[in-house]
Amino acid sequence: MRLHAILFGPLVLLAASAPDHFTSGLWQGKASFDDEGQFSDCSMTMRSDTKVQLGFVITSDSDFGLLVADETLRLKPGTRKAVLLLMDGQEPIPVMARVVDVHGLLVPLQSSKSVVETIRKAKNLRVSISEKEFSFGVRGINSAIEALIECVKAHKGTSRVEL
Repeated sequence: MRLHAILFGPLVLLAASAPDHFTSGLWQGKASFDDEGQFSDCSMTMRSDTKVQLGFVITSDSDFGLLVADETLRLKPGTRKAVLLLMDGQEPIPVMARVVDVHGLLVPLQSSKSVVETIRKAKNLRVSISEKEFSFGVRGINSAIEALIECVKAHKGTSRVEL
């Protein structure tokens, strides 16, 4: 998965130029652009009651990922981590995540319709790693992912030029 300028601390997504911001319920989103001004991704984040950050990102190449950040984590950036995703009684989904920051990881998800639909319909999402299990009540996730998909459609192939 190709992502540009994703930094945690807690979960801050930066862009080279002024990005377009949008919201969907409790979710905050934005379109990001690379150093050359080309559209790179759209992301949405939400902070849980436990101050853990949950996010979703869709790149310009239509790669879909889940971001989890927690200031209490002490991970080794650049390594990979086994993750288990659990949603509303569905079969667990084992995935290898990339540690992108000492506090957070990026879980690549298949861009298949079945995975996206399962996430969109979920009422609860658990993300389990060896150090900790995170549990999210994902209110409004369907609308948030729809807004994220619309962001990608609106920005795909665009660029921003700094003056």
